[in-house]
Amino acid sequence: MKKLAALATAALIVIAASQLVANVGATGQVSIDRRVAALEKKAVALQKKLKSAQSQVTTLKNDWTCLHARGVSQFGDPLGTPRSGYSYSADSGASYALVPALAFSESRTSPDIWVVTTVEGCIPGGGA
Repeated sequence: MKKLAALATAALIVIAASQLVANVGATGQVSIDRRVAALEKKAVALQKKLKSAQSQVTTLKNDWTCLHARGVSQFGDPLGTPRSGYSYSADSGASYALVPALAFSESRTSPDIWVVTTVEGCIPGGGA
């Protein structure tokens, strides 16, 4: 009788353990399935962003010929000795001030700064 009770107890323990393992396995699989689905969703979103970035790079490559670097120099020194510059009036000629000015540099001069300009008509809505 003791042997039968021990055998029945052992069988119940084995059945309970197998059910526990099966449930943990199924729960683990559900968890893995959810994580895989989430990763797939993120991969799709990243692929869309990559496609958009590639499109923007292509656009920039195509528009690159529309851009030029031009030198700009400052002319005039209203505080220097001797003073030099351009006459400027903010009040329709009632008074004038001597101010410096910026102008595109000639190709033979060294510019103070470089700026990017667009070719007129090359970019819709762009200027010269």
